[in-house]
Amino acid sequence: MSKELIIDFWNTIDNQEWNYLSSFFLEDAKITWHNTYIDHQPFVMDVATFLKIQESSDALWSSVVERIEIMKDGIISITKNEGNHRSYYIVSIFELHSGKISRLDQYYGVIKERSKYNENG
Repeated sequence: MSKELIIDFWNTIDNQEWNYLSSFFLEDAKITWHNTYIDHQPFVMDVATFLKIQESSDALWSSVVERIEIMKDGIISITKNEGNHRSYYIVSIFELHSGKISRLDQYYGVIKERSKYNENG
């Protein structure tokens, strides 16, 4: 497991190399977006659906990997993604088998200005 794999993954998304992006995944991999709900359940998709969503997005992203942690069975990345007037932090948990992603869990947090109601004082 390597940090380079994760950096390459995010660079591939930035460069919109969708055919190459599929090579990071096992054929039966599952991707879950825990902040996106369908029928009160997190959105779980296969690789084909994930790629279709990525390809259909009109957003041009710039991703900066701010932190990578190697775990026993995978890798966690914290990435700042900016583009098209929206910015997110994405916490991604990659489970790997044979050097490929078998499971990807992602949590998105919108970056926005702090509300005046959240200020102390």
